[in-house]
Amino acid sequence: MGCLSSHTMERKLSLTKSDFVHKKHGSVRTSYEILDTLGDGGFGVVTRIRERKSGLVRAMKEVQKSKISDDQYHLILNEIEILIRLDHPNIMKIYEVLESPKSYQIVCEYLSGGELLDVLLRQKRFTEEKTAKYIYDILSGVYYCHNMNIVHNDLKLENLMLDSKDPDARVKIIDFGISQYLDKSGLTGQLGSVYYLAPEILTGNYNEKVDLWSIGVIMYYMLTGNLPFRCNTNEDLLEKSKTGKFDTTSRTWIVLSSECKDLISKFLNPNPKNRISAAEAMQHIWFDKALQLSSDSINTNFYTSIKKFQKLNPIATAILVYISTQMLTSQEETPIVSLFKSIDTDGNGKLSKQEIFDACKKFPLLTSEEIDEIFNTCDMDHSGFIDYSEFLAVSMTWNHILKREKIKMIFDFFDMGRDGKLTIPELRTNLIQFTDSQWVDFLKIIDTNKDGVISLEEFRNYLCRLVDE
Repeated sequence: MGCLSSHTMERKLSLTKSDFVHKKHGSVRTSYEILDTLGDGGFGVVTRIRERKSGLVRAMKEVQKSKISDDQYHLILNEIEILIRLDHPNIMKIYEVLESPKSYQIVCEYLSGGELLDVLLRQKRFTEEKTAKYIYDILSGVYYCHNMNIVHNDLKLENLMLDSKDPDARVKIIDFGISQYLDKSGLTGQLGSVYYLAPEILTGNYNEKVDLWSIGVIMYYMLTGNLPFRCNTNEDLLEKSKTGKFDTTSRTWIVLSSECKDLISKFLNPNPKNRISAAEAMQHIWFDKALQLSSDSINTNFYTSIKKFQKLNPIATAILVYISTQMLTSQEETPIVSLFKSIDTDGNGKLSKQEIFDACKKFPLLTSEEIDEIFNTCDMDHSGFIDYSEFLAVSMTWNHILKREKIKMIFDFFDMGRDGKLTIPELRTNLIQFTDSQWVDFLKIIDTNKDGVISLEEFRNYLCRLVDE
């Protein structure tokens, strides 16, 4: 396949998704156009907004400071901190946080498919195949959270969104306001929505298995159109959940496959010690039978992208990571997500070196040293794993990025003064990791007419040169 450069091994730049989530003072209305209201609940109003320069559509939750208590304030900060930390294709992305004298404004990805609950209510119930796809998406995100020692604590259909209206839309987990970090002593406090509440929460001591109980309730609801425990009062519901004896008499339950029933029973085991874990659930035989898992593998296009990415200087690398984390649409990400999940054989939401070795078997001419360099190119934060955003950055289709309208969109995004010229201070607003000398060196390369600024043509020519090298 040819020898890979050792440039990556020498690169000292360390990048994570959180480097590109900015916290600013000011109003979202300076950079965004308010389109319409999506909902009014929780701690604030959620609106659909459009970034004025790029035209990208986002969602924004605005929380009025005067309307929240100290406890609610801490829940908002908790959600922001967790969303910034998480990096997974089945968890909602956060882009930036703004604070004005009167409010907090959290800018996240716009999930145009809406709540999964609304889709279910329209269709009444889902097939086993569709349910398997959705549950696998949810488990994938939850397993990743649990590996990060984060328990969601409020999984329910209202907190599951679809990223598009397409039939193969991905589920995205939202609302981490009451999520908690797990330690050896477990968790305390009665949290979450009563219909999805695991029975052990009533004892005041529990762990990550509460999320698996909630998934069991969600799965049962998807397949039957009803909640598993039929009761007249919340008190009766909580008492019945302690027994684990959910309704198995309905016709919609009876027609389910034995494998499907087995997984639900393992989710809704009232003893958390015996309840299935997220890792175990993802290996359940029901998914093999009900779900056609992707068999995508690393191909020549991916290898070519890696080689090109490997040659980039640190600032060019950061620009591409910024594009991948901030500017790709859900539809643009879809084929990359499929490849990522096919390589992620243990389903933990990160790619290990062994998983990359296994995926590269298609290229027998690659040496172990070359595969090592592929891994090190992708592992930009030097964590020992390849996170989703890292994989996304190196897997982007260059031909798509270099479309004229895409380059213009990227250029306009950085062009804060809207004068058709990029200055180093404008670039530094979004790329804060670099020294003055690095920016001087970068300007020498890209500013071909030496006027001290970067024109659209220079920006376009620079990106095109990166592909041709």
